[in-house]
Amino acid sequence: MSSFAKLEKTYRPMIISMIKKLHVTKEWDEYYQIGLIALWEASCQFEKEKGSFSSFVYKKVYWAMVSHLRRQCHRKKWECALTDGLIHILFDDRTIYKEHSC
Repeated sequence: MSSFAKLEKTYRPMIISMIKKLHVTKEWDEYYQIGLIALWEASCQFEKEKGSFSSFVYKKVYWAMVSHLRRQCHRKKWECALTDGLIHILFDDRTIYKEHSC
């Protein structure tokens, strides 16, 4: 078993707990993958003199997931704004069309 596979086995409960804590219900696999990427980054970036590894992993995983949630919210707001704008244009065009029809 590789060293990362051991890390994954050790921190899998924490990643799952974080997904639940953030109330992620859709795209569970995507968030688990984000957690694994954050775990891998933490294993590469950790410096022993700065604190415990588990605290570092917790923060890396948490903030990676929160950042992804924020990007998704921002993207959805933009998509909703775009959709609302198109609906407004379509309804205005239909109103104009109805006014000029017989």
